[in-house]
Amino acid sequence: MTVPLQEARDSLLERAAAYVRSRLHGAGAQAAEALVRVYWERVAAQDLVGRDPVDLAGAALAHLHLAERRLPGTARVRVYTPAFDDHGWASTHSVVEVVVDDMPFLLDSLSMELVRQGCGLHLVVHPVVAVSRDADGHLLGIGAGPGGGGVSPGIWEAFVHLEIDRQPPGERLEALRADLLAVLDDVRAAVEDWPAMRAQAAGLAAELQERPPPGDAQDAAEARDFLRFLADDHFVFLGFRDYDLVHDSAGPGGPGCPPESPGARGCPPESPGARGCPPEGMCSGRSPGRASGSCATTPTATRPPRPAASPGSRPSCATRHRPACRSS
Repeated sequence: MTVPLQEARDSLLERAAAYVRSRLHGAGAQAAEALVRVYWERVAAQDLVGRDPVDLAGAALAHLHLAERRLPGTARVRVYTPAFDDHGWASTHSVVEVVVDDMPFLLDSLSMELVRQGCGLHLVVHPVVAVSRDADGHLLGIGAGPGGGGVSPGIWEAFVHLEIDRQPPGERLEALRADLLAVLDDVRAAVEDWPAMRAQAAGLAAELQERPPPGDAQDAAEARDFLRFLADDHFVFLGFRDYDLVHDSAGPGGPGCPPESPGARGCPPESPGARGCPPEGMCSGRSPGRASGSCATTPTATRPPRPAASPGSRPSCATRHRPACRSS
């Protein structure tokens, strides 16, 4: 008689939990078993059945070890090829482990960076776990994720496990880790800056409504509606700057990245276009005088700026985008 796939999966996870109980004792065992259960909870049965329960337990325990200490606002990343003697579990693939504050954009940003570097993805595990930590970032307890029991969810943390093509040891693994940390830095920048820039776009739309500039009223209304559209979760803003628009022999215009207005995350005068700032001349205004420009993103498959998508909702994921600048 064939055992239904779901029953086989449940039996496998119970054996993994039993293995943890046989190896660990005390408070640490309780946290470890809680993580093992939430770790694989949303993974499809066909991706688990056939695996060794020791490897399922060992993968979760290795990730728990990475998460033992983490301060808010930082990311822990490890890239390695697990071997049983060294890590307590084994895999035919190399593995990326991440522990970070739960944010939008995480999963797709990490996945796209790995794909960009030629790393095929074989398994993606992404539980969001409720944890408690002390003031120094030491792990005190593990909950069951959003909507679950366990400790009081003072912190939601993303535990990301990505199995990729087997990689050569040494410098290659370290380079991947460094690049993934850079991706996570960009994700955090986009998430933290987004609300202020969205509010600025809404403020510009209100200004156009209350004090429209001289000229074609239809143009002003179109710009106002476009800004409202952007602010309504249709774009993610990666930078905001003011522009001085001046008349010259060619008509009104202005510098694309003026030195006195470097942008939200820094667009140094010597490198216009950095960190999402458009190259010189990309933005233009409709009338002379002081105008405000804001940079938003539209989907593309290119590299930096890395993250994008609306940060207002789960799941935590991102796509790469190219800046598209509009000015009113």
